[in-house]
Amino acid sequence: MLFIMLRFETWNMPAADLNGESTLPLLSSFYDTIHTPKTKLGDDDGLYIGYGFVNSAFPYRSLDNYSRELKNKEFMCAVLENENLKASFLPELGGRLWSLIDKKTGRDLLFTNPVLRFGYLATRNAWFSGGVEWNCGVFGHHGLTCEPLFTAVLKDESGEPVLRMYEYERIRSVVYQMDFTLPEGAAFLQCRMRIENFDEETKPIYWWSNIAIPEIYGARVIVPADETYTHDDDGFFTKLSLPYRDGTDITYPTNQIISRDNFWKTRKDKRKYICQLDKDGYGIVQMSTSLLKGRKLFVWGQKEGGARWQEYLSGAGSAGRYCEIQAGLAHTQHESLPLPPKTAWEWMEFYGPLNASANKVHGTWQEAREEVESRLEEIFPAEKQEKMLAATKKTALTKADKVIMTGNGWGALENARRAQAGQSSMPEHLDFILPYGDAKNKPQEQWYCLLNNGHFPSMQTSDVPPSWMLQNDWVCLMEKAAAQSENKENKDDWYLYLQLGVSYCAMHRQRDAYEALTKSLELRRSPWALYALGENYRMQGDSNKYVDLLTEAANESSANGCWDISLVKKAAAAMYQNGSYSELYNFTDKLPKEVGGLPRILLYRAFAAVHTGRYIEAENILYADGGLVVPDIKEGEVSMSELWYLIQEAKACASGTSFDRKNAEVPKQFDFRMH
Repeated sequence: MLFIMLRFETWNMPAADLNGESTLPLLSSFYDTIHTPKTKLGDDDGLYIGYGFVNSAFPYRSLDNYSRELKNKEFMCAVLENENLKASFLPELGGRLWSLIDKKTGRDLLFTNPVLRFGYLATRNAWFSGGVEWNCGVFGHHGLTCEPLFTAVLKDESGEPVLRMYEYERIRSVVYQMDFTLPEGAAFLQCRMRIENFDEETKPIYWWSNIAIPEIYGARVIVPADETYTHDDDGFFTKLSLPYRDGTDITYPTNQIISRDNFWKTRKDKRKYICQLDKDGYGIVQMSTSLLKGRKLFVWGQKEGGARWQEYLSGAGSAGRYCEIQAGLAHTQHESLPLPPKTAWEWMEFYGPLNASANKVHGTWQEAREEVESRLEEIFPAEKQEKMLAATKKTALTKADKVIMTGNGWGALENARRAQAGQSSMPEHLDFILPYGDAKNKPQEQWYCLLNNGHFPSMQTSDVPPSWMLQNDWVCLMEKAAAQSENKENKDDWYLYLQLGVSYCAMHRQRDAYEALTKSLELRRSPWALYALGENYRMQGDSNKYVDLLTEAANESSANGCWDISLVKKAAAAMYQNGSYSELYNFTDKLPKEVGGLPRILLYRAFAAVHTGRYIEAENILYADGGLVVPDIKEGEVSMSELWYLIQEAKACASGTSFDRKNAEVPKQFDFRMH
């Protein structure tokens, strides 16, 4: 062969900077507009709707400091290649499968974004479009989607190279492992997945593989389903027969006008697959062993808002138009499934090209499915998939020959805790060890101190807390430390009570959180405890107290002459959400230029201005330098179009004319409405 079947090289592309994490615990919810749906489903559907839902991605911290500016960057790229396919992965970015080229046609089967540009679509905020994203843990684009994974290499029993990526997931406290192979002659990329619950209790588990594919006019998505779970026009989760909705064939992504999720109810008696095939019957297919039964189609829709979102996440001469076909453990993304104690779930996914009869693919719904299933059986029988899963078990439990890149240090910390508690370690064939003292261990060092010494290291109130913890085992260690220090009045224990209070807050133990955070403030006043106490009041529905405490926390952070940007953004957001526009205007008025000039703060300032009669100032903010661009605009957020409407209404009122929202056309650059 003229190529190395597994190799590491660099992928060059224009990319934005993440600019680090927020200084704050992620207690506010990503799911303000995304929640457990009201349903019209029958009791025979047997879905786990709402099971395992969490309100935020705590204990992870938000990634919300990114910019829009692009600069050329190099990323580690792991390449698996044979005579049929070339698969390129980005281990530094959640292990994403970034490109999958069919070498016979030269076509990339995936939507490979020409740039790396972030938007607020993930549980930790930052997310980027393109490739195949692996989502483990909880609902949404997961906490490690922009993080490096442990990346290792080994050989299977036949001597073929295996690319392995794995990590410890902190919310569920499970390990997930992905082994990728592309043997000589193989027509499909082979992905062997494993999630292990090594504890004594059942855990809710979520997994979805999100596959970005080019939006192709006239292409059809085919799945082994007669029905789809989706939302009706009143927002209820319901079930519809395929392929039509209100007279429109929704198996053609470009037929769907507005952004929509379609969760296909796959048939139990059929192999599990999803494909998009163009007018000639050619395209990508993803198939799997039986455990991965869920399939989904997501479209941005054909309206201006959907187009704006796709361009916003791409650019650099690309409209970025794509849709997503997805595969998951459950039938829908509104549910997790119970993973029993001391149990591992394993499955295989296969990705590659498919050629089928165009006439049948674009015939009746039944003809299309029969054609695809017939072709798949000819190329790769379903029985062969299941046998391959069993045959690769030994390799999946084999220790890697070499770790190429390390992930984070939380797995090593968890193994240290388990050893001290007399518990078995996490999967021994996966190496989580990092050299102690390495810079990547810094967020864990305070927890090693608690584990080994029974207390946290001494911290100044101006120091940014490096990390937070949700896991009950660690909460018990903090409670033990608090019991031992209860009557000692050690001022340094302000940090212990801060950490304990924040964990209680995340666990919705509001009374315990209030007592711990109040104790922290009594020992030493800190902006972090003020912020967390404010979040505690928000969870109890007291928005005024929330605003007061977050404003106080932001002001407290400026005591040393340096405003904490994360606290400023949170305080301004709280005032905006509460309708405290006069307070918001006065707050932003006193910020230094480098903070007050941040796009998100300018957006809040413009709202405050228009609501306090300063619509000309608001319009100047909106249109300055070619138009306000807010990097962390949120999925479902319509603030830009709403601000434009408010300004037009204020101008009309001032001139004594009328303004009709219904017939007004929002400038494209401000229109992120998907519905």
